[in-house]
Amino acid sequence: MAPQGAERQENAADEQDIRAGRAQPGSGTTGHQHTRKQKRGPKRKHPRDKVGWMPNRFGGSPYKAQLNEYLAKTEEYYQPSTRKERERKFYLVARTMIEQGAPANVLKWTRADILRWKKHIDKMVQSSTSVKYWRCLGELLDYYKNDCLRDMLRDREIRLPKVPPKEIKSLRPKEVQEIREAVKDMEGWEGDVARFLTVFYPYTGLRPSELRTEKLSDIDLDTWTLVVSHPKGAESYGRKRTIPILEPARQPLLDFLEARKRYILSLGHDPRTDILIPCKHWRTLGIWPDARWRALKSMIQKRTSVRFTWQIFRSTFCQWAIDEGAALSAVSKIMGHTTTMTTELHYGRIKDYKAIEEVNRLFSS
Repeated sequence: MAPQGAERQENAADEQDIRAGRAQPGSGTTGHQHTRKQKRGPKRKHPRDKVGWMPNRFGGSPYKAQLNEYLAKTEEYYQPSTRKERERKFYLVARTMIEQGAPANVLKWTRADILRWKKHIDKMVQSSTSVKYWRCLGELLDYYKNDCLRDMLRDREIRLPKVPPKEIKSLRPKEVQEIREAVKDMEGWEGDVARFLTVFYPYTGLRPSELRTEKLSDIDLDTWTLVVSHPKGAESYGRKRTIPILEPARQPLLDFLEARKRYILSLGHDPRTDILIPCKHWRTLGIWPDARWRALKSMIQKRTSVRFTWQIFRSTFCQWAIDEGAALSAVSKIMGHTTTMTTELHYGRIKDYKAIEEVNRLFSS
């Protein structure tokens, strides 16, 4: 019985050697003396072995990487607030395309994908909003050399929506006067600033941020002019401009400068600081934060029934100037527009009855 047990142990050791690759079945030997390579099937080819193959540089979610790449390439042309809004629109366009069955890669979008997207957008948003989304779609496709949208437009397969001229909102003189009356009894430094803004905005046409960041040295009381030193797009297309301080705003400006001097002295600071409208930041003075600027507007809003924004004072100035007979080109230049088209589309245009009166006057005998 002992030899049989030893034989079983030897056979078990041989099996372990075979499994470990140290011997071949039927060889009768162990170790590495007579081992041979096992035959394998044909080698599986990898896609990179093909001529001209390149990995997908956009990863598993191509559209996200593609959007990030395009937005990063164009971000220098826009202000931070505009960049954020563009990012929201581009991601909405891409997600909607994918939800309607388009591939997750912009390079693979086809005419059929665009037609499905158009059908969905037409149901969901108004034409004035869809124009912005179509613009985003066109920019993205052009950047990645996808010509399907251009081909559809060339073949008149689709027609992009057009936006009619929007209604321009402005305040009437009576409404502006009502706002001024509402802030007459506001106390403290906020009251002084509120009284100044509700007069200075409607008679200068400044953007909200332009007046908020204005400097004292930009005001010339001898010529009653003001240099806009922080225009919109200052880092790219914006240019400094000089605007007049109109007669109705001159005395309110002088009153504000006196109140400004008292306020700064009460804080123990030098009134010669170059910030036109200072705001206390702990122990220092700085410009008003945008959030506090909006909060001041909300404080004024609670005192009056007139619905307004700081921006509406800009279109109010434009419309008042045009109604009084100012040339559109002059108004456009003061507002900092490159062309009069921007002024007419968004801020002010001659009213019908004014146009009729002007033409009748020119051709009257």
